[in-house]
Amino acid sequence: MCLVAVYVEQPDRSGERKLAVSDVALVDCSDDGVTVTDLLGRSERFQARVRTVDLVKNEVVLEQRE
Repeated sequence: MCLVAVYVEQPDRSGERKLAVSDVALVDCSDDGVTVTDLLGRSERFQARVRTVDLVKNEVVLEQRE
């Protein structure tokens, strides 16, 4: 099974990003942020927006809000 990894990138777009959550099963976007839930059902909320979704690399990049 190929699950997604979620990375968080800083708003200055320096290209620096760090792994936030691995084995992600659900990404839920709302007006006030993004909630990510992993395979074990653990959720983490980010004050961010989805910048890219790459299904070939199995990754989602979030851009942290300023």
